[in-house]
Amino acid sequence: MRHLSVRRHLGLAATGAVLLALVVPVATGSSEALAQASSVTISPAQGPPGTEVTATGSGWTPGDTIQARWNTLNGATVGSATVNNSGGFTLPFAVPSGTAPVPYVVSFLDAHTNSFENANFTVTQSPPPPLTAPANVKVVPYGALDFHITWTSNSTSQTGFQVYNGVTTQNVTTATQDDYLWAVSQPGTYMCFAVRAYNSSGYSAWAGMWTCGSTPPSGSPAAPADVVATGVSPNAIQISFVNQADNETAFLFYNGVTTETYNSYNEPGQGSSFTFDWTGLQPNTWMCFEVAAYNQWGRSAYVPSTWACAWTQS
Repeated sequence: MRHLSVRRHLGLAATGAVLLALVVPVATGSSEALAQASSVTISPAQGPPGTEVTATGSGWTPGDTIQARWNTLNGATVGSATVNNSGGFTLPFAVPSGTAPVPYVVSFLDAHTNSFENANFTVTQSPPPPLTAPANVKVVPYGALDFHITWTSNSTSQTGFQVYNGVTTQNVTTATQDDYLWAVSQPGTYMCFAVRAYNSSGYSAWAGMWTCGSTPPSGSPAAPADVVATGVSPNAIQISFVNQADNETAFLFYNGVTTETYNSYNEPGQGSSFTFDWTGLQPNTWMCFEVAAYNQWGRSAYVPSTWACAWTQS
C-alpha cells in the first residue's frame, strides 16, 4: 500500500498534465494501514471510451471509502465504493467519453488512511457505428453474359460491400462503389442477388434478398428504330432513337467518316428512347448519321439506310 505524505508528488497522466503536489499530513494510526498489504485489479484492462470496468480490491481498511481517480490522483473521480469487513471492495466505473486512445493510470485512493494503489488501463479506438443495410438493390442484364447490380449505400463507415447469389459471394472493396458487374457463363441465365455492407467490426443485414433477373439470348442485337437527328446548339447535333434490342452492350453512331461509341452498364431497355449528342461541330454544319446496336456476337445493321441529317444551329 502506498501512502501520501508532505511533499508527496502525485503521478502524471500519459497526456502530460502539469505536475501537482498534494500536501496531506500522514494520518494518525497509519502504522496499522502500513501493515496491510492492499491491492487492486481491474477488468477489463483495455477498451474504448464508455467501457464498463470493475475494480476489485483487497487488504484495505474496513469501512473506508475508496475513490477511483481517472488519470492518476489528480484526475476526476469516476467511482467510489466502501471497503467491506473483509478488507475488500468492488468498484464499477466507466471509461470517460472522449478519452484519447493511449495508456492511463487509474488511482484508487483511501483518503482516511492517505493510501492509494494504481492500476493501468489502455484506451483503444472506439469501434465504428453499426452498419445499416444498403437499399434499392436492382438487377438488370448487361448484354447476354452479365448482370449489372446496383444499390444505394445507407452507411458512411463501411469499407466495402458483398454481393451474394446464394452460392458465391463477391467482394466490392471500394467503400463508395454502388454497383457490380456479375459475369455468367451462358446466355439466358436466371439469377438472384443480395447485397450487404461490411467493415472491420462486422456486416450489415442483407438487402434485396432476393432481387432477380435473366440475361437475354445470345446473337447479334436488333437494330434501333425511329432514328432522328436534331441540331441542338451551334456545336452539337442530338441523335435520338428507340432501342429494339434486349442484349446490346453498346451503340455505334456513324457520320460516314467517324464512329462514336456509347457504352454504359445503364443501357436503355428494350422499347426505351435514348439520345446521344454529337459535339465539337461548327455552326451551320450539315451532318448525317446512322446508328447500330452492338454486343459480343456482333452488331446490328446501321439505320436508317437513308441517314438522319440535321444542321447545327447558327
